[in-house]
Amino acid sequence: MKKLFIAMLLTLSLAGGFIAGSAFELVYEASTFHPVRWNKKPVLVNCYGEDLPVHRVKAAISFWKRYNFHFDRYVHRPLDKFCDMNFAKGYIVIKKDNGKYIQKNDNRTLAATKRNYSAFIITSAEIHMKYGTHDLEKLLEHEIGHAIGMGHTDAKGHIMNPLLEDMQLMYWDL
Repeated sequence: MKKLFIAMLLTLSLAGGFIAGSAFELVYEASTFHPVRWNKKPVLVNCYGEDLPVHRVKAAISFWKRYNFHFDRYVHRPLDKFCDMNFAKGYIVIKKDNGKYIQKNDNRTLAATKRNYSAFIITSAEIHMKYGTHDLEKLLEHEIGHAIGMGHTDAKGHIMNPLLEDMQLMYWDL
């Protein structure tokens, strides 16, 4: 009976610790502008396809390079097998959204970026863009900002403003 009590107490302690840690991580990310970071330069990969031209992606890379964020390299034509993978470690992958992250009838959301991380270090990210949004100026820069760890800000003119009409190709630390 005593062993069962100790086992139950240990299980509840572990579960409570996991829940508390997860809650802390969510609150921290939601309340901090740059809560998580990469510990090494990620590889940026275009799985969106030929509709997303090289010059558009290179412009977004150059934008973040001005603010001292660098990529290991850019891959424009990856293997199909790679693009079928989910959250490849060390990579930021740009994909066409197939309704997985953006509802088809959602006219407000143009793209969604999802990150995986461990202990506040980003391990992988995927940018899902609605078909036809690939050439919107500022959108790719904004989504790459999320992929490298940035959150939203209400500051008008800042690239991480959530409203396309209120963002410009400008970045400053908050």
